[in-house]
Amino acid sequence: MKLFDDIQRTYLGPAPYTESHFRYFNRSARPDIHAMRVYLERWFRYYPEALKTDFRSRFRSESAKHHYGAFTEMYTYYLLKKLGWKVTPIPTQKGKNTPDFHAVKGNFECIFECTVATEFGRGNTTYARMNVLKDAINSIDCPNFFLHMEMRRYPKESPNGKGIRKWLTGKLANINPDNVGPDVIKLKEKSPYYWVWNDENLEFAIWISPKTEEGRKKKNLRPLGSLGDGVHIDESRDVIYSALKAKTGKYGDQQMPYIIVLNTIQSDIDNFDISDALFGTAQLTFSTNGTTRDTRAPDGIWFGPKGAHNTKVSGVLILPDIEPWTIAKRDTVLWFNPWSKYEFDTNKWGGTMQIPNNKIHRIELKNGKPAHKIFGIDKDWPTNLWNWTEYHSV
Repeated sequence: MKLFDDIQRTYLGPAPYTESHFRYFNRSARPDIHAMRVYLERWFRYYPEALKTDFRSRFRSESAKHHYGAFTEMYTYYLLKKLGWKVTPIPTQKGKNTPDFHAVKGNFECIFECTVATEFGRGNTTYARMNVLKDAINSIDCPNFFLHMEMRRYPKESPNGKGIRKWLTGKLANINPDNVGPDVIKLKEKSPYYWVWNDENLEFAIWISPKTEEGRKKKNLRPLGSLGDGVHIDESRDVIYSALKAKTGKYGDQQMPYIIVLNTIQSDIDNFDISDALFGTAQLTFSTNGTTRDTRAPDGIWFGPKGAHNTKVSGVLILPDIEPWTIAKRDTVLWFNPWSKYEFDTNKWGGTMQIPNNKIHRIELKNGKPAHKIFGIDKDWPTNLWNWTEYHSV
C-alpha cells in the first residue's frame, strides 16, 4: 500500500488554488515535490498498520480539512518518535471517543490528540470563493507583469471569473512593460495602472509591476504576485479557540497529562493570538481613580468567568502552519497550562516550550532542538536535499 500513485509525471507548474493539495502533490514533477513524496512514503511505510487504511483515505481526500487532519497526525507521530517517545495509537472503541496517541518516555506517560485550526477546517466558504478568484486571475495571459491585489470586500458567492478575466485582460492590453516604472508599486492608486473591481458581490484593487527581462522568459510563473488583506476573513484568536474548545472535554478524564496538538494551517497567527485563546483576550482595564492596567478577559480556554477551567488539558502543542514543505522550517512550541490537574514533566519534552513561572506570573520561553535537527534533514529541505539523513532512517 502506497500513499501516492505510480504514474509518469510531467507537470512542472504551480498548483491552481482550487486544486486539492493531494491531487497536486500526486501529479507534480517538480524535484522538491518528488522529494516530499519520497519522504512521506517512507513515513507511511513505517506508520502503524492499524492506522494505514484510514489514514491513506483521509490523506488522499479532496477535502483540505481531512487531508491536513491526516497529515497532522502522522507528523505528530514521527515528531514524538524523534524526540524519544514510545508512541502507541489508541484503539478506537465502539460508541466511545478516543484520542490519537499514548506516549511514554521513561516512567512518564501522557495522551496526545491532534486537530487543525484553519478557515476550511471550520467550513468557511469564503476560503473556497477566494481560491476561485485567485485562479481566475492566474489564468490570464500576463507574461510581462506581476499583478498585485488587495481585497476590500470578500465575495459572498462564487466570483464572476469570466467577467473578471475579460475586464483585466482589457486593462492589460497594449501596455508596454518598458514604459512602466519600477516605482509603480509605491504609487498604487496614484498610478495609471491601478484599477478597482467593484460589484455587489466583492471589491478588490489590483495593480501591476513589470517583470525583469529574465522573468518575462520564464514559464509557469503565476501572474498574481501578492495578495493583501484590506479586511480579514476571520480572527486568528477565534480560529484557535474554536479548534481547541472542540477537544477540551471530548475524552473525559484520561487520568494523565493530556496534550492537544494544534496545526494552524494557512492561518496568520502569532504569540498574541495564542495567548488570547489560551488565557483570555488582552484588554486595558480602567479604575475609578483614573489608572489603567493590562488584564485579560475571562474568555480563554484555560481561564473563564469562574476562573481556571479545562484543567484536564495539560498543554497545547502549536504546529505553526506545518505542511509537507515546511517540515524543516517551522518549529513547534508546547504551551503548558499553569492550572493543569496533571502536570507535564517538562524535562521529558525536548522541543521548544512556553513554561509558566508561577512566581512572577509569566510564561517563559525555553528553546529546544530546531525542527530540521529533530528530523535529521537540511534546514532548507526540500529545496536543498543534501544531508537528507531522514531518508535513510525513521
